[in-house]
Formats: sequence, structure tokens, C-alpha cells
Amino acid sequence: MKKITDNLNRRILVIDDNQAIHDDFRKILGESDSEDAALQAAEARIFGAPAAMLFEIDTASQGEEGLKMVEKALAEGRPYAMAFVDVRMPPGWDGIETTQRIWQVCPDLQVVICTAFSDCSWNDMQEQINPQDRLLVLKKPFDTIEILQMANALTQKWLRLQESKFEFGDLHHMVSARTRELEESQAAAVSMMADAVRHREKAEQAYEELKREMAERRMLEEKFREQASLLDKAQDAILAHDLEDRITYWNKGAERLYGWSAQEVAGRSVAQLLYKDPEAFQRASEQVIQTGEWVGELHQIGKDGRGLVIVGHWTLVRDAAGQPKSVLAINTDITGRKKTDEALKMQGRVLESMAEGVTVCDEDGLILFSNDSCNTMFGYKSGELIGQHYSVIRSLPQDEGRRAMDELFGVLREKGAWMGEMNSRKKDGTPFITRSRISVLEMDGVRSFVAVVEDITEKKNMEAQFLRSQRMESVGRLSSGIAHDMNNILTPIFISSFMLRRKLPPEDFEKMLGNIETNAQRGADLIKQLLTVNCDMSGQRHVVETSQLAKDMMKIMSGTFPKNITLSASTPGCHACRRCPDAHHGKHPPG
Repeated sequence: MKKITDNLNRRILVIDDNQAIHDDFRKILGESDSEDAALQAAEARIFGAPAAMLFEIDTASQGEEGLKMVEKALAEGRPYAMAFVDVRMPPGWDGIETTQRIWQVCPDLQVVICTAFSDCSWNDMQEQINPQDRLLVLKKPFDTIEILQMANALTQKWLRLQESKFEFGDLHHMVSARTRELEESQAAAVSMMADAVRHREKAEQAYEELKREMAERRMLEEKFREQASLLDKAQDAILAHDLEDRITYWNKGAERLYGWSAQEVAGRSVAQLLYKDPEAFQRASEQVIQTGEWVGELHQIGKDGRGLVIVGHWTLVRDAAGQPKSVLAINTDITGRKKTDEALKMQGRVLESMAEGVTVCDEDGLILFSNDSCNTMFGYKSGELIGQHYSVIRSLPQDEGRRAMDELFGVLREKGAWMGEMNSRKKDGTPFITRSRISVLEMDGVRSFVAVVEDITEKKNMEAQFLRSQRMESVGRLSSGIAHDMNNILTPIFISSFMLRRKLPPEDFEKMLGNIETNAQRGADLIKQLLTVNCDMSGQRHVVETSQLAKDMMKIMSGTFPKNITLSASTPGCHACRRCPDAHHGKHPPG
């Protein structure tokens, strides 16, 4: 190491818990090797620093160790001119507490606090210590030139401060001594005072320069804090990393999404931290470097191991020279939306795979969805039913079908569900019978109707055939009774016909004719009953008056059954019809 002048103090103390930082400061400020000599000479020519300006560097890993070294240097009469102090040195003192304790021992020490963007701000330092003009802040990562300039300026400032203190401290003694010799050395005294004034002016100029630089730094820090505050208010995760994938910025949205704090992720590899598949991240990074931008989906993981799906909008950030510097990423969480989309797709596949027809209508009866089974059942192509009114698949005229469906939708709004049979028709007009189960579905305040439809035409035909077979079986069982009733009807007719061949009084003649007519009518009524039992019951249905029907049946049975059987009839009104959806008399489901 070259000899240091007696007046210039180039002793510098580095307090940092990272050994690599010690080595960096020694390379920058200490003895240079041959490989870096040419580079340092060039830097000296460009930035105006003396080429051979070297410093004596001592290092400490913790604040307590640094304080002891400052005390030892003072005791030896070789104090340090300045110190670079890291703001965070766990588990001991941080940089602010270390500075406070050192200034209690050595108040003239010039201190540079080394900090990252996420560490405490200048305002925080002012609240804890009184920095005055002895403290500067150096943001990591730092440049070599910036460190050299600080070291040169602050060691010169320390020297000027010591000279000023010495000169001002001894000024009274000097004036007294010179006063006694005023007559002999007045010119020399005036010269000394002029020199002191010049030194003082230089010190004040250096102080003003430092104040200006500190004000500029405070303005830059304030702008950065404002920008960081705006980014922290964003709901999306906003992060930045350099071209080596090391994280340099991490907003509050990123903390909420991923679970890591900004301190936990600072300097870590974003690929290893967030991606199970680093190759996908690498492909996206290559594209953003090549084109300046990338937009797409990526799968990530949070601190708790849960999977995330994000839509990323990445932008390449360049430095003042136009060279790529870092990547700014804005990531939006779409994990919930992706799960919802998958669930809806699964539900759609389930509905499409059902053998029954499924339709969904809005409150106005317009069809919103119909699966393949429904389209096939009614003879429509896929999507052809969408937008049509539900009455289009009813075997009713359009106006009547709409009224019937409006009535059914009113029942659904009241009851919430309905099940029953309907007369339906295909697209080509072919009628058939369906059984429908309709329920109300509400999502986000929007009401719709879901219908599950089944074609039961073949089943109804088989039931009709079974009923006809039962009726024919009943006719066979009643044949003996019918033969007896026919004999009872024909016997009076034969007897009356025989008596009419005789000459009878007019009143007897009329009585015999009336007997023939009465029994002939009884025979006709009996034949009508047989035809009714054997007829096809699949025709149109009509509302009948049950009291009149009971009277007619009583008339037929009284003329058919033996006289020793007493008949009576009671015809109460309909109290509850199980087929009525709302239990009102005479009101049956549509169709």
C-alpha cells in the first residue's frame, strides 16, 4: 500500500454482515490487482479522481464489533474518517442503532447508510437519529464510481472539519499571541486570518454542496415512495426482476396473492420461487426480451403450496442507454374463474350425456339451452330451439299454448316445481306424449326454469292396450249376467206380442204396447253399456256433470238389477283433485 500523507485521513470502516460486501469495498477502495489497474486508471481520467487514491479499509460483521474498532482507533490516535454501515445486520444492532452508538463516541465520523428500496426511509432515520450533515444514504445495488466519489468527498470533508475545528479552537490563542507581536508581525497575522476565512468558506461551500445533494436525494426518494404507494394499492400482483431472474420489486398485491413478504423474496430467483415448471417461465422470459412484451397464462404456486393460475402482462424495462435492464410483471389471479369454467364445462357434459331431454327457459318462456337428447326427441337440429318459446313443442295452437305455459310458469313461481304429462309435437307436427319434471333455478337474482322431458308415448299405448284387454275380460265375466238380463227383457216382449194377437180392450192393448216399448228401451240401454265398456278410451276428454251421470246410471241399474236390490246414490262435489297443481276445483295441469 502506498504511503498516505500525514494530513489526509483515508481510514474507512465497513460494517456489514456479508463477507462479499467487505471484499467488494476492498476491491473498489483498496489495493487493486494488475487486471483492474487499467480500468481504474480509465475511471480516474473520466471522473476526475486521482489514479493512485487508495484507502485503508477495515471491516466488521456486526455493529458491536464496529463500535469497538472505532473506540480502539480513537485510543490509538488514528480515528476513522468515514464508515459504510449496512442498515440490516441480524441478529444484532441494525445500521441506525450502530450509527447512534458510534456518534456518541466519535461524533465527527462521516457515515454512509447502505440500504435497499424496501428498507427504512430517510424520514424513518430522522425520527430515530439526527443525521445533520454527517449522514448519506447509499441505495443497493451501488456503482463503483458512486462509492469512490463518496469516499473521496467525505474523507476530504472530515479533513476540512478537523482543520476548521483546529483553527477555530486555537483562534483565540493565536489572536492573543499575535496581539503581543502585532507590531512585529501584523502582516503575518492578517495573512493567517485570511487563510482561516478561506478554509471556512471552502468548508461552507462543501457543506452547501452536500445539503443540495441530500435535498435531491430526498426528492428522488419521495417520488419513489409515491410511485410505490400507488403500486401497492393495485389489486394485481406487480413484481420486477432483473435479467438474472432475481426479484427487485414486490408490491402488496404480490404479498396477498403469493403469501411471501417483500423482505422474504428480495434477491431470490423468481423462477424457483413461483414456478413448478421453470421451462414455461423461461419461454415467457425469452419472448419478453425478444419482443419487449408478453401476455399469457401461467401456472404458479404460493407460499402454502397451493396452485395458482395467472394471466401475466410482462414488459421489458430498459436503462438510459436503451439496454435491457429488468422485467416488470403484472399478474392477475384467475384461479377461481378457471375452476368455475371447468365446473360449468363438466355440468354441460353431464347434461349433454343424459338420455332424457333437458331444456332451460328464461322467465318469459324463451328456450336458452336444449341438449342433444331433447333436440332428437322433438326432431330439431342442434341449437335450432334456442330463442324459441317453449310452447313451440306443445301440441296446442300458438296462442293457446302460450297461455297454458304462462299458467304453468305461474304455478312454478308459487310452488317451485311441477311434474306431469303433456301433449307434445315434433317439428314435423307428429303428436306424442311426454312426462316433464320442471323446477325453478335462481342464480344471482335471475330466475329460469329447467325441464327434464321423457317420451312416454309407447308406454301410454301399452297402457291403453292393457286397459282394453281388461275391459274385454270384464265383458266375458259379465256375459252370464247379461244373458239373464236379456231374458228378463225379452220375456215380457214375447208375452205381450202373444197377447196382442187376441182381441183386448183398448186399455189393455195400450198397456201391452207400453210394456214392449219399455223392455225394448231397456235392451237398447244394455247394448249401449256394452259398447261403452268395449270402446277405445283414447279420444278427447271432456268435463261432465257427475250428478247427471249418476242419475243416468241409477236409471239403467234400477231397470237391470232385480227388484229385491235397493239402490241409492250420493254425488258430493270435488274437494281435492290430486292431478290439480294448485288444488283448485276443476283446474288441471296444461295438456
